[in-house]
Amino acid sequence: METEQNKESQHSVPTKDRWVAGIVVAGSIVAFSQQFKKSSLDEFIILVIAIGAGYFYYKLKRRIKIKHDGLRALATYFSLLAIAAFLIGACTALANGSDKSAVISGSTRDYFVEQTIQSCSGSIPKDSGYSANRVNEFCSCYANGVADITSMQQAESFNNNGAMSADYRASVLQIGTNCKQKLTQ
Repeated sequence: METEQNKESQHSVPTKDRWVAGIVVAGSIVAFSQQFKKSSLDEFIILVIAIGAGYFYYKLKRRIKIKHDGLRALATYFSLLAIAAFLIGACTALANGSDKSAVISGSTRDYFVEQTIQSCSGSIPKDSGYSANRVNEFCSCYANGVADITSMQQAESFNNNGAMSADYRASVLQIGTNCKQKLTQ
């Protein structure tokens, strides 16, 4: 009767027939990752991660403590897909830098909205005839509307030297007009 250690040492290097699953893992990762491929560097990153995942398939499969071999194989496959997706996304983002023409999002957007609301609220005189609640509603509408159209490049340009393109300025003014109309209805 074989011991557990003997069983593990027998499978530490997959045989020719056992490489199939690793190749399937690598192929799946390459196929699913095509949306991240923007350059030859991205393609290289995807290929390296896919080959690494294929190589580590059997090493990870041995460590997963599920008795049923088919379920263990599926758990290993999906675990490697998830890890590879994260690594490919992170590595390609780092390799390519951030897209400054994309609309701001996440914590950057939250900060932008917060700062715009503060600036807007501070710019409306207290004796304007509008209640604090109305000023808050307008400024929130305005800040969120502007955040919906603002890229990181536009935000940095305005922050550094107050510059806005004519199209962007017109859009910002239209948002202000729309928000004012909503409050007067």
